[in-house]
Amino acid sequence: TTFEEVVYLLWQGELPSRAQLEPFKQRLVAGRELPSGVVGHLRTIPPEAHPLAVLRTGVSLIAHFDPDAESMEPDARQRQEERLQGQVPSLVCAWGRIRDGKEPVAPRSDLSAAANFMWMLFGEEPDELTKHAMDVAFTLHAEHEFNASSFAARVAAGTYVDVHSCMVAALAALKGPRHGGANADVIEMIEEIGSAERATAWATDRLNRYKNASREERANPQLRFPGFGHAVYKTWDPRAKILKKLAQE
Repeated sequence: TTFEEVVYLLWQGELPSRAQLEPFKQRLVAGRELPSGVVGHLRTIPPEAHPLAVLRTGVSLIAHFDPDAESMEPDARQRQEERLQGQVPSLVCAWGRIRDGKEPVAPRSDLSAAANFMWMLFGEEPDELTKHAMDVAFTLHAEHEFNASSFAARVAAGTYVDVHSCMVAALAALKGPRHGGANADVIEMIEEIGSAERATAWATDRLNRYKNASREERANPQLRFPGFGHAVYKTWDPRAKILKKLAQE
């Protein structure tokens, strides 16, 4: 299955037929464009801003331009969700390029969600393997049971608030270093280590600091190994098995 089919499955409870999938994909594609006011605001944000903070702000801004933003009718909420599904990747890629001093790349209607993401980020159409790897990564992250950000979204939804506000609440929780923010910590760890030759010494030092720390100090994410260990997956993240094979390819 493709990522778009999985989105349909999660929203509707069953995989789509071909007759259902094509119009659904067209609606997702139609929602990819960002309002010019949102892009203009992104240009005013300092380049060192945290990417998840920028995404949180961006989703909040998008709400002001959504014609259905305040409607609680099921059909209107569905339209909000379909637009957000297309706009969030556009936000991520636009900020990635603006932060690097480049101009955002407009989305293309002839590309899948995965291929379009790579196109908007790099300005080049990906090859088949890269496109497949991105689609698999999207699919593996599409549903993750009842994690912190999902919980935060449901708390907000329980107050009968709009879809955009639910997503802002989720993104606020996702930014934490004990949740989605841990991904940024992994990148910082790799950059700090610098080379494979320094990895053992770095890991030994971090482990010794952790062993000698008090229980309260061990709660500090800076004493942990980013990317290792998980609240649910005690031995191995099943997503990692698939992504490791794709990364090798």
